[in-house]
Amino acid sequence: MVFFLIENDKPTSYEEAISSKDAIKWRLAMKYEMHSIYQNKVWSWLDLPDGVLPIECKRVFKEKHVEDGNVHFFMAKLAAKGFEQVHDMNYDETRSPV
Repeated sequence: MVFFLIENDKPTSYEEAISSKDAIKWRLAMKYEMHSIYQNKVWSWLDLPDGVLPIECKRVFKEKHVEDGNVHFFMAKLAAKGFEQVHDMNYDETRSPV
């Protein structure tokens, strides 16, 4: 079985995802992603020092398709907005799965 990604009318925000015709599938994809993050201990809660703002996150929505073009499953990855990092402050403090 061959899989490929197709760029189409996928949501670009949480609001678009939950108001789309596939809202239930996007919600399940988001729930699965959060479960995976917690299960793999990707992050931990901490108190930020005064004056330090957290780096925001964004959802990246994709549909995984099979050869015939039908949607196999929905993905809703959570990505840090790395462009918000401050040089010499938190540049080395983000990680990406490989």
